[in-house]
Amino acid sequence: MSGLSWREADGVRYLHVAWAALPEADMLTTLEDLAARIAEEPAGLATVTDARGMAVSTRFLTRAKTLNRDVFGPRRGTFLVYGLSGIVQVMARGFSNVGGGSRVVPCRDEDHAVALLHALRR
Repeated sequence: MSGLSWREADGVRYLHVAWAALPEADMLTTLEDLAARIAEEPAGLATVTDARGMAVSTRFLTRAKTLNRDVFGPRRGTFLVYGLSGIVQVMARGFSNVGGGSRVVPCRDEDHAVALLHALRR
């Protein structure tokens, strides 16, 4: 099961990523699906990501780091993320630092993320 879905708010279509309650296998599938979608879209795609309750494994972090270097960074995506806590905050900071073009922007909630998405589109 993939945690990806296209959503629209006030005329802006965005890719929503939900990690909460996904078992590791589904998180890895979602990560691969995310990389494939980002590779298909024009550079600079912004995603809104729900990281509430996200539990990351070493395997997930290793794959995310590789995809960040090979796909997310070169495509210069922006990840508007809400629900960050603990190790996920550390991962997000590292993701931005080594992404070579991708940015992680912490947000309070989905509404805040969508408002920032609108601001980025101006």
